[in-house]
Amino acid sequence: MLDSVNRVMGLTVTDWDIQYKTTARRISEGREEMKEEKISGTAKAIFGQIFNTSSENGDFTRTQRVDNEILSLPEEATQRAVNIVQRG
Repeated sequence: MLDSVNRVMGLTVTDWDIQYKTTARRISEGREEMKEEKISGTAKAIFGQIFNTSSENGDFTRTQRVDNEILSLPEEATQRAVNIVQRG
C-alpha cells in the first residue's frame, strides 16, 4: 500500500517517519489511550489486532482470496484516493 502511495505521490520511503512496533505493543498502547478516552487508541488497538500474525483476527486472506477485478477496483484507485485526501 505504501509503495502505491509513494508511486502516485512521487515519494520514497525516506519521506516518511516509519517506526517499527510489535502488534502487542500497538494493542497495549491503544488500550491505554482508550482508557484515557483518546479515540485514536481504538484504531491502534484494532489495527494491532488485525495485523497480529499470531492470530486469525482480521486476516481473512488465510481462508479467502482478494480479487480487485471482481471488486471492480482499477489500478489507479490509489491515485484517486490520494487526490481526494489532498483536496480535503
